[in-house]
Amino acid sequence: MAAASASAKPHYEGDPNEVELVGPVIKIKPRGLDIIWGNDKRYWRIPTKNDNGSAELIQVCWLEVTALLPLSRLQVGKKYNVRFDVSLKADAFGWNKQTPLYLAAKIGKKGKYKLKSSSIASSPEAETINISLGEPLEINEDEKNSGGMLYFGLYELGGRWKGGLLIKEARVEQID
Repeated sequence: MAAASASAKPHYEGDPNEVELVGPVIKIKPRGLDIIWGNDKRYWRIPTKNDNGSAELIQVCWLEVTALLPLSRLQVGKKYNVRFDVSLKADAFGWNKQTPLYLAAKIGKKGKYKLKSSSIASSPEAETINISLGEPLEINEDEKNSGGMLYFGLYELGGRWKGGLLIKEARVEQID
């Protein structure tokens, strides 16, 4: 009975095993991300366990792709940049200058979000687009010892249908 109800969930819950440390970079593969409407094949195509491909947006009218990372994986006093690597398919639609993507990140539940908007409307097909917060986040001792999390995500809330976005990975990169 539990398996049937789990498959009925419309949202995809990221697998924490799809997070890897590569030098000073923590990479979160598409299967490690939480994707609203990600379990509905009308809206998203999520790569299988053995497929290292991208998460493909089929069509949605609003986008929410998030991740969280335990602060225990980050170092006190270091600065980190958060980013998503994406691209557009040749048949992508709905991405114009009035359709920005937003990247938001905060440290801990009580932290304040830092927000950056990016337009991907003029990006060439298949070229990797790096959507970055641009402003580093710094972890302090109190935050790390609180057992808190780094929350971040990619959003588009314009209400217009869009599709053809490929999410390759999310990254948390140490910059100093």
